[in-house]
Amino acid sequence: TDSRSWPVIPLAFFSPCASIKAEGDITNVVEGFKSHLIRLIGNLCYKNKENQDKVSELDGIPLILDSCGIDDSNPFLTQWVVYAIRNLTEDNSRNQDLIAKMEEQGLADPSLLKKMGFEVEKRGDKLILKSASDTPQL
Repeated sequence: TDSRSWPVIPLAFFSPCASIKAEGDITNVVEGFKSHLIRLIGNLCYKNKENQDKVSELDGIPLILDSCGIDDSNPFLTQWVVYAIRNLTEDNSRNQDLIAKMEEQGLADPSLLKKMGFEVEKRGDKLILKSASDTPQL
């Protein structure tokens, strides 16, 4: 085979995996996938202008920002989004300008917050989290 290409290995060569050991037991391969992917992007962009620019060129910054939400299947997703955005914008004025020029498109779906007994109120340019009732709806 050509030394520049990988050999073709049939998928049947690999045995199915029911559990992956990493930072904790993951019983479902899909669980945490988005968190791990955003963490990987953040790590690859750490002090790496070429990777920062590539994510921007592929319109990845809006996708990463749009992933900033509560997701039971992706623990610490919001924290990894903040980390990735920090690494995407460090010493990169182009990415900083891209984010600065973004326009607010409204509030995200508030149904999860309402279930927890909260609501979001917009006051000027600020968002205020306040109690919607005395007890959460579980």
